[in-house]
Amino acid sequence: MSAQFVTLVVEDNGTARLTLNRPDKFNALNRDLVTDLISTLEEVKKNQNIRVLIVTGAGSAFCAGGDIDGMISLGSLEARDWALFVKSAFDMVASLEIPVIAAINGPAIGGGCELSLACDIRIASEKARFGQPEIMLGIIPGAGGTQRLARVIGPSKAKEVIMTGRTIRPDEALRIGLIDKVVKHELLDGEVTDLAGTIAKQSLPAIRLAKELINTASDVPLEAGLQDEIKGFALTFGSKEQKEAMDNFLNRKK
Repeated sequence: MSAQFVTLVVEDNGTARLTLNRPDKFNALNRDLVTDLISTLEEVKKNQNIRVLIVTGAGSAFCAGGDIDGMISLGSLEARDWALFVKSAFDMVASLEIPVIAAINGPAIGGGCELSLACDIRIASEKARFGQPEIMLGIIPGAGGTQRLARVIGPSKAKEVIMTGRTIRPDEALRIGLIDKVVKHELLDGEVTDLAGTIAKQSLPAIRLAKELINTASDVPLEAGLQDEIKGFALTFGSKEQKEAMDNFLNRKK
């Protein structure tokens, strides 16, 4: 499936690649691109063959953030509506039951950084750059920057990043936990493809339960989370994948 500003390619092994496709504008977010992103994510949700989603950008950028040309004339109510619109798209990414891997091939700035934060795993090229520079435009992040960033790198570091608007290079992004791995630019595609393929081979019910429990871990008391984990652990024993995986394990040992 391909929209004008977003493409989706589904592979036979259960992985799919969603690409922001506005390279002449460094994949900056405008209403048309976000509309295409939402419709494409709806297709992903409906496609039961997709087990892992890769999100990346066409050209030299992952996503350069919001298109300032379309934002400069907004009033307060229009700005709120725009932020809600973008948030709805990023929330769709975060709420997918399947794992989502961000393949960050270049700058992920502002809304681009926020999009990567909505993904489960972030692998970056050495050419990637990160930042929330909204403060330099007299505004603040509006699609998860103050919330998801603080949860990923901690509130103190998030304050420093957001309040300075500075650019973060991949080595620092890795050190502060903003990304999970940095690789040479030419190796990014292979690295992410291999990772997605490895995850796609695992039990889908187990993957979905693990993602759900990890996502809610910080929102519930420890004991409640442990009890939820036990329930999820027990549920996995009713799946076809569990029986096959354990049988294969025992057969390999013989």
